[in-house]
Amino acid sequence: MSQSTLAVMVLIMTSYCKGEVFTSSEKIMELATRERALLDALQTHINAEYDNLKALSGFLAERSKVVRVTTDKQHALTAEHPNGAFHLIKLYTRDWQNVAVANPIFNKNIAHLKQNLPTNDDFQGACTALVRLQRVYKLDVQDMYAGNYAGYQGPPLDPEDTFEVGRQAFMDGYLNESVQWLELAVRALKEEDDRLGSSRYHRARRGQAYGLLGRAYYFLNNTERAHETHKLGIEVDSQAGDLIQLQKELDEARPTSVYGQVDDEWSEDMSQLCSRDKTHRV
Repeated sequence: MSQSTLAVMVLIMTSYCKGEVFTSSEKIMELATRERALLDALQTHINAEYDNLKALSGFLAERSKVVRVTTDKQHALTAEHPNGAFHLIKLYTRDWQNVAVANPIFNKNIAHLKQNLPTNDDFQGACTALVRLQRVYKLDVQDMYAGNYAGYQGPPLDPEDTFEVGRQAFMDGYLNESVQWLELAVRALKEEDDRLGSSRYHRARRGQAYGLLGRAYYFLNNTERAHETHKLGIEVDSQAGDLIQLQKELDEARPTSVYGQVDDEWSEDMSQLCSRDKTHRV
């Protein structure tokens, strides 16, 4: 069979392809090498699935060990402590939720179990509860972080937890308390970075902590500290959303000399600057 005859046959074949997408022999010939790209894509997918299954297996082993060695009495004692209760709610709303989101089929299979589990609103409520305990009993955040509630000892919080509590305090309008938690968060997250090695996630978290801390200073009329905190934050992660927002607020702020004046125009300007429903609680 001559080469010209073969070319004619290929053209006849391609003219009947659905939608007549392949209309030239060149495109047909390209298909001979197109499979390599598909194989590479499939290998990438398999690698991702393998990494995901490996992470799931590690999570399963870790949680199974905890459940196996912890007695019902120990569970009860842990749940009675403020930090223990916080960790339980965090376990379901963060750790297990991350597993569910990353695995849609698994998430569907446990839909009937999730009905009685805490939600993100419950986690935010747990953060607020710690702040209220702090206010009512005048607790030191460093002691709470270590699990010491006026001598009532329990599990410590994680560095990440200090950020979550500080963020919720800020959103609730407890600015003084948010400053205390976020100052602790900046230190604790830095210490964790130094111990484990800095990662993009940790830098982003520290950047967020600096941003919220600076905004809390700003709303407390301490613009000098707000500027200092912003400078420290951008050295960690200049793209953190709250650092960007802090910069906008500082750019729009009046000179420090007029802070504290109470007039209708000033109050209206501050309402626009805050752009938050919550108010500063004292």
